Amino acid sequence: MPLAAVPGLRAALTTRAGGASRPPFEALNLGRSVGDAPGAVAANRRAVARALGFGALRTVRQVHGARLARLKAPAGRAPPADAILLDRPGVLGAVLGADCTLALLVEPRARVLVLVHAGWRGLAQGIGTAALRALLAAPGARRARVRALIASGICGACYETGPEVVDALAPTVPGAAHAACFAVPPGGRAHVDLRAVLTAQWLAAGLDAAQVHGLGGCTREEPARWFSHRRDGSPSGRHALVAGWQAP
Repeated sequence: MPLAAVPGLRAALTTRAGGASRPPFEALNLGRSVGDAPGAVAANRRAVARALGFGALRTVRQVHGARLARLKAPAGRAPPADAILLDRPGVLGAVLGADCTLALLVEPRARVLVLVHAGWRGLAQGIGTAALRALLAAPGARRARVRALIASGICGACYETGPEVVDALAPTVPGAAHAACFAVPPGGRAHVDLRAVLTAQWLAAGLDAAQVHGLGGCTREEPARWFSHRRDGSPSGRHALVAGWQAP
């Protein structure tokens, strides 16, 4: 991953390979609320945490909004939120997805990070800019040192929506970015690139294009690697973007 050289940072984007879950959740499903066997999900979460050198994996109750939770301890309840701020060593957090965009903001010198789960509703409510604002509010954080990673999500060609989604998202990005974010053919269904929307929001908030990195790919088009609700319907498992700080 582009952030591998950040001292003390441990981060990974999981795929669906290598876990204990049985079909249709094969194999590394990390979602607890999708109908998978709880024991298999617990084993998968332990395996991910161990692989990164942590004792446990913490998540939040994702609600497709713009709320952020600061997790201070390796274990605890799962508050309702779609972004996780981590600034203490020993805490491993994860945001889960099956088509929504998963992203990460890091300020290496201030040792603060924010994990982001960005669906269209969250983006319309400002989850991207809220996450960046929270990161920059950390002591010592500077905008020029921020590194942003857009890790996984459905591509614009596969994400067909109604006009209400475009109407909700268009005011959140500059007009010059609309062509990259939205495709609305005459008489056809709209297509939205959620990763482009998040990128445009971060650039409008002051990040430079060189600070934002994308891994590419599409969750819907790669069934061997990713879970996808759009492709598989329900039930579907969840992969994750995982990150945390180790002790200096």
